[in-house]
Amino acid sequence: MKTTRFYIILLITGMLFLQNCKRNNQEETSCNCPTSNLGITDDFRYLNPNQPHNSLENSVWRWNIHSDTLIVATFPTGPMDFQEEIKLYFKIQNDCPVFIKYENKTVNLRDGSVENENIINQPNFELQEWDNQQRIVGKYHFNANNQTQEYKFWVDFTSQYHYDLTN
Repeated sequence: MKTTRFYIILLITGMLFLQNCKRNNQEETSCNCPTSNLGITDDFRYLNPNQPHNSLENSVWRWNIHSDTLIVATFPTGPMDFQEEIKLYFKIQNDCPVFIKYENKTVNLRDGSVENENIINQPNFELQEWDNQQRIVGKYHFNANNQTQEYKFWVDFTSQYHYDLTN
């Protein structure tokens, strides 16, 4: 009886150990996205990280996931007559974000017209951190009007930063 109980305990312990090892291996291999240390900190959660966090010039990066598309965007900021909005679109492929489109538009609040709109497909993108449950951190850059424009961002996937951005 004692021998049987010993083998049952040993069998259960072994099964739990193997299940734990299998789970750990899955976690390690689930995100094989190419990343590099870009020196981006959570201060880049703000569109203009050099401004004080309570500045009217600042905008916080927000997020939304719709189907297999991640949308990262800033809410409009700027003077009272005009507001600027930036949206980044990512497709989630093989558990990794693939940057597909950049949109930037300036809206005239007096009449609702769009004063300026830029759409760039597949700009250069580098990923610092990706966890589809917690955050995305990276930077993108492109050439516009013979100038390189670069933006760094840090987006936490929390309810605080989640908004309906699909409009």
